[in-house]
Amino acid sequence: MIPQRIVKWFILVVIVAAVIFHHSAQAHQQPAPAEPKNLQVFSGLSRPQVMQVMGDWVTALGVDCSYCHQASFEAETPRKQIARQMQREYVAALRHSDGSAIRCQDCHQGRANMLSVQASAYGKSSAGNPALRALRVKLKSAGVVLWRASTKVRFLPKDRFMERMLSFNQALGVNCSYCHKKGDYESETPHKQTARLMMKEFSAKLTKPDGKPASCSDCHQGYARPLARFKSK
Repeated sequence: MIPQRIVKWFILVVIVAAVIFHHSAQAHQQPAPAEPKNLQVFSGLSRPQVMQVMGDWVTALGVDCSYCHQASFEAETPRKQIARQMQREYVAALRHSDGSAIRCQDCHQGRANMLSVQASAYGKSSAGNPALRALRVKLKSAGVVLWRASTKVRFLPKDRFMERMLSFNQALGVNCSYCHKKGDYESETPHKQTARLMMKEFSAKLTKPDGKPASCSDCHQGYARPLARFKSK
């Protein structure tokens, strides 16, 4: 006669084994995750590689998947189109001045709209500094124009200064009033702040594949807001 205690243990072992077998069978029956669809930039990457890139983008922009994707992940959206163009024309086509690759994080730094906060840091003016005001007067009388392309004050002869301003106009497809107040060219404006940021953080730090510095027209191509031309493609 088998002791009752042994019978109970045997039944328990059989039940546990059956549960484990059932879960194992279910795991084998579950289909593998579907491969990503509608890939137009990363078509050569595996699913894990694509998910790694997506994770990097989410972190860089401070958003979640729904920022670009709808319930149907393969469906086309305007932000997907923008992301592809950003990848093609910036991340893949430009380099840091030291030759290293650029990442979304380098510019966005956790913000979907990377200019929303950063540009305000470039809004310094000489209006409240008597020494700089006096310097401006002296330089004007000598035919030299003062401008701020970075955190350092730089001086350009008037002809070169106007040449630089004209290049901005052509690259962005705008006129002087886009950044300047009519009749008061030295006053601060949000677009001036943005221009300083772009000059310091982009033009001065990025290069094209041929090693030449990136210019405003390389990205803007006649649009004040480069994303506008992305949406049209």
